[in-house]
Amino acid sequence: MLKMQRYRSSYWPENGSALKPASNLILLICFVFIQDTAYSVAFDDDIPTLRECSLFSPAVLTDNHVKLNFVVYQMLCAVQQCYARGFIPEVSLDVFRLDKNSWILLDVVDCVNKKCVTSQAEDIDGVGRSANGAQHVESVGGCGDEWRRRPLWQATEAWTERRISNLDYLLLLNEFAGRTRNNPDNHPIFPWVCDFSANNGGYRDLTKVKYRMNKGDQQLDQSYCSPAHLPPHHIPELLSDIGYFVYLARVQSQKDLCSHVRSQWVPEEYPSNMRRLYEWTPDECIPEFFEDPGVFTSLHSDMTDLAVPSWCQSTAEFIEWHRSVLESDHVSSQLHHWIDLAFGYKLTGEAAVSAKNVHLSLASKGSSVRRHGVVQLFTKEHPRRRTADESPRTNFSMGEAVDLAMNPLYEMSSRPSETFSAAAVGKPFELVSLARSISEKQNAATDEPLLERCLISFAVTLLELLLPVYFRSLPKNALLFDRLVRAQMIADAYINQIARSLRRALRVLLKLDKTESPLKHSQMSPDLLLQPLFTVFSFPHYFDQLHDCLRRYEDLKRQFRISFIAGHHDAHLVGLAESQVRLFAKHIPPLLPHMKLEAIKLVVAFLSDLLDSPWTRVLSAWSLFNPIAQFAGPELSDRLLRPALLRLYDVDEPCTQKMLKLYHRSFLLQLSVRLRTATFLREFVPPLVEAAAGERDSNVVTDDAYWRELSMPPSKRRPSRSVHLSHLSMSEDEERKRLRESPEIDELESRAVQFDLELGRCSKATGDGDDVSTTSQASRESVNRPMSPNNCPAEPMTVSTVAKESLIWLAHRLGPTLTARYVTTNLLRMLALCYSDENKLASTSGEEGIDADVNGDALAANIIECLVEIAAIYGNPFITMHYLPFCADLMQLATKRLNGAVEAGAIGCVVLLDACCPYLSDKQLMDSLQEPIVDGILFPAVRLASSLRFLFSDIQLRRLLAWKTAKTLHLLGCRVGGDNMKRHMAAPLQRLLCTYDVLYDRDADGKIRKKDSYVPRDETSPPIEALLEQLHATFTPQLACSLYRVFSGLCGRRYFQLSLSNADLIVGVAELGGCESSPTRGRSAVELGLGLASGNRLSGCELSSSFGDDATVASNFDRNNDAVLHQKLSPSERHLRGNWLAHWQHELGRDDKSNRLLLNQIPLCSFVGHTSAVRHMRVLDNENSFISSSQDKTVKLWSIRSSSSGMAKCDSQWTYKAHKKPINDVVFVESNRLIASTDGCLHLWDPFMGATLREYDWPATPGSDSSGGITCIRAFESPSRLLLAASTEATLRFLDLRMARWAHDMKVSSTAQSASVRCVATDAGGNWAAVGFSNGITSFVDVRTGRLIGSGRTTDTEISAMESSGSSTLVTAQPDHPLTVWNARNASLKHKITGSPDHLACMAVSGEQLICVSTSNKVRIYDDLAAKQGNTESRLRSDVFSGSVSSIAVLPINRLLLFGSNSGVIQLLC
Repeated sequence: MLKMQRYRSSYWPENGSALKPASNLILLICFVFIQDTAYSVAFDDDIPTLRECSLFSPAVLTDNHVKLNFVVYQMLCAVQQCYARGFIPEVSLDVFRLDKNSWILLDVVDCVNKKCVTSQAEDIDGVGRSANGAQHVESVGGCGDEWRRRPLWQATEAWTERRISNLDYLLLLNEFAGRTRNNPDNHPIFPWVCDFSANNGGYRDLTKVKYRMNKGDQQLDQSYCSPAHLPPHHIPELLSDIGYFVYLARVQSQKDLCSHVRSQWVPEEYPSNMRRLYEWTPDECIPEFFEDPGVFTSLHSDMTDLAVPSWCQSTAEFIEWHRSVLESDHVSSQLHHWIDLAFGYKLTGEAAVSAKNVHLSLASKGSSVRRHGVVQLFTKEHPRRRTADESPRTNFSMGEAVDLAMNPLYEMSSRPSETFSAAAVGKPFELVSLARSISEKQNAATDEPLLERCLISFAVTLLELLLPVYFRSLPKNALLFDRLVRAQMIADAYINQIARSLRRALRVLLKLDKTESPLKHSQMSPDLLLQPLFTVFSFPHYFDQLHDCLRRYEDLKRQFRISFIAGHHDAHLVGLAESQVRLFAKHIPPLLPHMKLEAIKLVVAFLSDLLDSPWTRVLSAWSLFNPIAQFAGPELSDRLLRPALLRLYDVDEPCTQKMLKLYHRSFLLQLSVRLRTATFLREFVPPLVEAAAGERDSNVVTDDAYWRELSMPPSKRRPSRSVHLSHLSMSEDEERKRLRESPEIDELESRAVQFDLELGRCSKATGDGDDVSTTSQASRESVNRPMSPNNCPAEPMTVSTVAKESLIWLAHRLGPTLTARYVTTNLLRMLALCYSDENKLASTSGEEGIDADVNGDALAANIIECLVEIAAIYGNPFITMHYLPFCADLMQLATKRLNGAVEAGAIGCVVLLDACCPYLSDKQLMDSLQEPIVDGILFPAVRLASSLRFLFSDIQLRRLLAWKTAKTLHLLGCRVGGDNMKRHMAAPLQRLLCTYDVLYDRDADGKIRKKDSYVPRDETSPPIEALLEQLHATFTPQLACSLYRVFSGLCGRRYFQLSLSNADLIVGVAELGGCESSPTRGRSAVELGLGLASGNRLSGCELSSSFGDDATVASNFDRNNDAVLHQKLSPSERHLRGNWLAHWQHELGRDDKSNRLLLNQIPLCSFVGHTSAVRHMRVLDNENSFISSSQDKTVKLWSIRSSSSGMAKCDSQWTYKAHKKPINDVVFVESNRLIASTDGCLHLWDPFMGATLREYDWPATPGSDSSGGITCIRAFESPSRLLLAASTEATLRFLDLRMARWAHDMKVSSTAQSASVRCVATDAGGNWAAVGFSNGITSFVDVRTGRLIGSGRTTDTEISAMESSGSSTLVTAQPDHPLTVWNARNASLKHKITGSPDHLACMAVSGEQLICVSTSNKVRIYDDLAAKQGNTESRLRSDVFSGSVSSIAVLPINRLLLFGSNSGVIQLLC
């Protein structure tokens, strides 16, 4: 009888119930009753258990203390959720599951159906227990259940005494190591015992793993010493999934074999016999070859059976023989060596390195839970199996082997627990009983012994999770009694290896110290342990709120999954999905200031999950990325969030109205600030360029259509073309209404400009943030058009429109150098993709000719529009020195190596040339006409289109290249006139027209006919038939007609006849193209009164053709409209000229990947405003803003912009004047976007609001009447909220910006009480700090622990300056002495740099480079800090820099230098 019962009461509260959803329990849907047996139906995502985590990847939890505590907190919450529903579980590592976001799920079904609890006096499977708990082991012939219940050391003892076979013992070892049958990734492994070369003999060497035998020691040494991107290792795995499927190829499906082994089904490639299989594989063997004859018989009709050696008549006989070899005395005497390699002490430490047995799974520490890998069961040498002739051992202690009692992995005292009562070891709940009575036990009182057993099992499970290596010798289904005994012994011996926050709880729950418990053990409950006032755990205060938010989030995910499977309406699904984001937006941001970075990693994992879901990714990116990334910091955000964010810009995904916001500059600004400018430019500009080209316009759909399509197959999706801007604005309003509960999100867009100093309050006031005065009127309207419904344009808004506006904004923001390096270069590369496939080459109108358009032209038009707008910002040099040379280089590449991408790029180059020429002045056009326009672009394009040596990948590509080239020739001819066309452009036209000689000729009657063959020049020519097909399709009579009109119309018919030897043939072919012969044929253009274009201007006469009076010209543009041929860019102060042009031109020729600084002493800008010496300068991450402090008591904010010729003097954007003394130091606090400056008193102020937030005085020293002044400050990189301050005293103090108070201080010894602090430096990660004293001592402090790492001194002269580089390098400077390089990790001296400046004024570090400036203005650059000498040295010229250098700062991405002088002037040099 079958019956199904709904089972929801344990998870969702009934009406009026106060129970919260049990989100830490596996979701049960229903029970299916078949007679007296109940089967559960649950959502099972195949989540790893905690046992798998402890076996294969224990570092996932132990490396993150907060993560471990939160997992323990969730485990306790899961037990409490069961307890609140009337069920008291007994738990183990097998019933807890850990998902990728570190969320714990308790498998209730596994928990209640587990029969592992037995009374201490109860007899188990015929195995008795003595008074001291030791089991009496009887000899067995097979690996039965009784051995699976015993500790591993007992099985090891039985194996060495020959009471169990080799086969059974190896199966037990595999089981203890977590290996399971039919698991390709973690199948049981056996050793190959012979090479199948002889019936007797051919034994395999068991002192080496099979991988080492196959690959050789040399290859293993290379893998260990020089891995490309992996940790040093010798062995990737003992049994790969490929090896597993090859071994069992005869019984595996063809689909699985093609999926794992090789994609094409070739049965002959699989080893045909056992000997060939042994020689081929580097993997170990499998138990099936010792026990299952069925694996040799093939299920595939085209694959032969796996052949056995000739001395075996059948597979069954082979199994018997193979098993006998495994059990032979020779193998038994050597098997312990192989166990040491596969499960023993040779897996770790020096023994593993010596045996070349370092495994990848043990060497790598990943962030995700692995479910397979090598597991170490023994830490000492495994004992040898005694021979049949040796007498049995009584004390189990081998002379040559290490005593098992010394191995903590599997030997443990078996004394009974003194605190574990027999009443607590009762019979377990049965699943049927739970299913029938759980609803009645919701609020029932619990049985105290069961509750005590529950808490004890929880404590034991917790210890098994914390110290898994000491519990691996226990069987998977070990009794709770045995687990408790082991846990008490381990806790007594190794309690100091456990985190402090969990020690007291374990002592209390395991009853190790009764005096520590404020309550009786019987009075404890899961509810009480979660109460902050009564708990014995030390959890952070925010765990309760964090868990409550994540619990509700997980419950919403479950509801969404159920609704999705049930096929609920899209609106309901959208509501559930958005509720998840609203929940995070409301509850997570208030918790972030109180969290440590380890806890923020947990939140980031959930945000990454939201970003991966198509239902929540856009809303979560817009609403959650900025507040979470602000506290996560750039490094963590880049590592965990960047991949998910990049997937948002995938061009293959449908794009909704809301996704348009991801291309708007407000969100791009968040990405730039939170991920750092360099990462943003490298990763996010390319997809932005793809969107600007229109790659995503065809995938734009409405929101309703998008939600419907998520549950539809891709073949049924019908995306719309575009979306109106009002739809986007309406969606934003609706979104804000839904997110009204979250004020942080409401303020997000309004504060978008405040993420950056230049676009902050100061820049906004001066108009520097979005200055577009350099562009045309259309450009200004495009860039400044806001994303609001107040001024919606009439045309529809597409992704390309938003992306183009953002690119123009980005070009304004980055400056000319970074714009050329990251924006325009990607735009130029994108031109090739506009003609890269067949669909883009299809004609839009079905017509052919010079003016015929293809689909790719629309994409190219978007790219060219961006390129022209950027050229309008920075002037024509972008066209003449950047765009055209890029095209020339690509055309040169095309003439050497031709493929589809290069062919499409050649077309893009010609199209770009056609679009850019009208924006060049007459002089600029004539200067560039011969080189690079004609020689570099047009003539190579003609050579490609008419080449007899190259075969294009597509006929349409060759045709389009020829037509586009002809059109550009016509445009240029009309622009430069007939005389210049004769002088510069006759060669490409002649080359095009001469191609007709190969394709056409006249017959005996004088009629034009096509040639069907030609004589190739050499053997490398492509096939004649294919080449002629492409050339005939390209050089048609219609093209001849157009070319003839261009040539004769601009240069005159007479010149045409004289310059072409095949003029008559061209005229005849042109007539075939539909051009009627004119009665005036043969008369010159002068005789006909045709006005010819000459010189560099068009004449007033209208151009005509030689073919009749009513014939049309080659192209359809209005050649009499001068605006078509001449388009001027508006003049602007940002146009490149003078020094800015020289610098920009120099940067174009440099490698984009190199950030090496070169000082050419080219002045770019002067910053005037300080009246005294500039002490310090700090450059912001965006590199278009910096701050400076001076002895004139002011701190100024500056904006770096390309303007004038490089000699302009710029004023500051804003000045902070609250200081009363000269400024000692200034820093920018990246995590809070604040500025800290000190004149003895520390000022913390907001640069965006221009207001002082707070002032901090140096706390008075005990016993002193006055407090010292702050001389140095340092800010740690985001997300740290600490500010380091130092005074002349040997003390460091840390200011906690979250609490707005001094947090703690560190006393740094200088060995001399009179010495004072001169300078301070910290590493980028905030791990250590270095202090330089006046007596020459340099002290290193571990910032995390306060421990003094060490001190060092080279001379008695004071430390005048110090800079950190990387994570462990420090450079110190002392007057009249060489620079010193230190290793900060151990406070040791690396080396001294010879030839350093004698009198150092200042220095700065940029990557691996060190820049030093002396008091005499000598600048020395060291390209490598490891080098002991400088690479380049130069003195600043007086015409470039006046005065003495007092400070220096580096712009690493722009490769520029800022020099501050003692007169207050700051100079920007390149």
